[in-house]
Amino acid sequence: MTEYKIFRWDAVMSNNGIVKAPMIYIKPDIMFLEFARSNNFAVACEISGTGTIYDGKIISGTVDKSYYIPNCRPNFYEKTGFYVVTLWSNWYGYPDPEKMGMVKFSGMKNVQDDSYNQSKSPVLPQKALHKLSDSKTNNSDNKIIIISGVIVFFLVMLFILDKILRS
Repeated sequence: MTEYKIFRWDAVMSNNGIVKAPMIYIKPDIMFLEFARSNNFAVACEISGTGTIYDGKIISGTVDKSYYIPNCRPNFYEKTGFYVVTLWSNWYGYPDPEKMGMVKFSGMKNVQDDSYNQSKSPVLPQKALHKLSDSKTNNSDNKIIIISGVIVFFLVMLFILDKILRS
């Protein structure tokens, strides 16, 4: 699995502004973007190296451009290229600034393929796509992704139902 450096942590409000949730900032590569897109931007994350309660746990999250989340910041996104992953977890505080940590995404394979240059092609070559969708993908990783997607779906449905009942 490919690991990504966490550059920043923020607390964002979720559940109608009642609950704080953690949000991490990463610099994605093309493989991560294709992985996130193929999973409808719902991912299962494993944080490490922070020395906090988040380390070693599988936490569901949703992926967005920092352009849109936590608010519209096109200049910030253009300068940094960060994507954010909002974790479906309670907020337990910031890690030590010297230990921002790393994140791995369940189900994402480390593809060692130099047949393309990320700066030239925004589209993955067929060879890399075949490696990404290899039939030898770990079933437990697939189950985690599916379960994460189902959880996100039900949370969205509950949110919509809440909005309907309050109107």
